[in-house]
Amino acid sequence: MDNSDISPGQDWKFEIQKAIFICNAAIIFLSTRSVSKTGYLQVELSEFLEQRKRRPEGSIYLIPVRLDPCPVPTHMSNLHYADLFEPEGWARVIASLEKAKREQSLIREQGETRGKFTVFTKVIEEQWDGLPGYSARLSYPELHDGATALACKEINQVFKARCLSTLHELRSNRADQDPSFWEDKKKYGIATYKPIQDYRIMFLSESALSIVFTSMVYTGGVHENYRFVTENFALQPVVQLQLASFFRHDYRKTLGLLSREALKKQSWERSLSIEHFANIFDSDEMGKEWLVRGTTFEDNTKVYFTFSGEGLTLYFPPYEVAHFAAGSWEVTLPYYDLREILRPNGMHQLFIPTSAG
Repeated sequence: MDNSDISPGQDWKFEIQKAIFICNAAIIFLSTRSVSKTGYLQVELSEFLEQRKRRPEGSIYLIPVRLDPCPVPTHMSNLHYADLFEPEGWARVIASLEKAKREQSLIREQGETRGKFTVFTKVIEEQWDGLPGYSARLSYPELHDGATALACKEINQVFKARCLSTLHELRSNRADQDPSFWEDKKKYGIATYKPIQDYRIMFLSESALSIVFTSMVYTGGVHENYRFVTENFALQPVVQLQLASFFRHDYRKTLGLLSREALKKQSWERSLSIEHFANIFDSDEMGKEWLVRGTTFEDNTKVYFTFSGEGLTLYFPPYEVAHFAAGSWEVTLPYYDLREILRPNGMHQLFIPTSAG
């Protein structure tokens, strides 16, 4: 994507974010200057890394390319990179793109194998020009094989219904047109609701499913809005699992304390390659208060979580625990760290490797 792909009046931040969400592969050019740069560039990089988590394990999606002998950011150090200042550097990049193309073509045709399941990604796209209008791209998983035919059918209906509910809400704008209010906004490219939804399966076995949906919507203003929606199910029979069903009754304070420490650790790890994240939660009183407020889980607090073989993962959208430029956060708390608040023989055992098979 370059300037010619964004028309005058379009919101460039949203168009870039949309491209990140839907692209099949991405080349990240690294230089001594770019790896030390702060601001929106780092937000974009974080989004690419988030998208990579949604791809099948071992597949090619993010291709780091160095323009000079610069250090590779810590959070990308596990990815093999190409050097354009070395012979055959660009040829290696082209070869990776070709391999990624073959991989994704195969997944579209045959689905992604997850244990005994086959997972197909379904996408609903629709747009309508109006005042206001909308342009939606909503993806969800469709499960086949594995568990029981009934469980797959029920789960697939839940996820499809979620997307259709969003689409039906957008369609209500057709009956609520207000040209006098939206005409002026159209000049600035903000007369159209633009939701994009993607998903990532965190755990899937014959016994349980844990999934996180990430959505981005732009409705005007300084920047787009992000949010997480998580779903956790036992599959035989299909039962939706709530956070409280995993823990003892007095778990909230301990969970908040563990979350804070995990976020501080992640901030420090990010700061090793991006100075911007150094002491983001400790530099001033506002940062400290923001962190505490976002990790104080009251009875009415909506906590977005998934489970996997590694532990409990908590999700924090932008503004939840820090300012927007810090991006979204997710931290995984190992079962060992949670042992004092987990229910004995609780629902978490559906997700540990020995029980999941």
